[in-house]
Amino acid sequence: MKYLEQFERKPENLFGKLFWNMLFCLAPIVLFVSLFVLAGVVPMNFNDELYYGPVGFVLVILLAPFISLGWAIVIWLYYSVGNYFLRLFNKLL
Repeated sequence: MKYLEQFERKPENLFGKLFWNMLFCLAPIVLFVSLFVLAGVVPMNFNDELYYGPVGFVLVILLAPFISLGWAIVIWLYYSVGNYFLRLFNKLL
């Protein structure tokens, strides 16, 4: 299938692009939530302990890259498996 061949190529540094895009997509939400934690409105739950104030603020900020990393890994694996099956399908046809 000639149409599907254009989708076989992976973008360069796909994992890096996914990670940085996830991080900057998450940044406004993290900033918004961290201000609520700093003000004591919403607690930060970490290891079944509630944190408020500056400690909770720092925890929210430090947790954001790990959340972005986790989502980037999941989406990269999902893309890689799908791309593998797409290439296999194109070779069969």
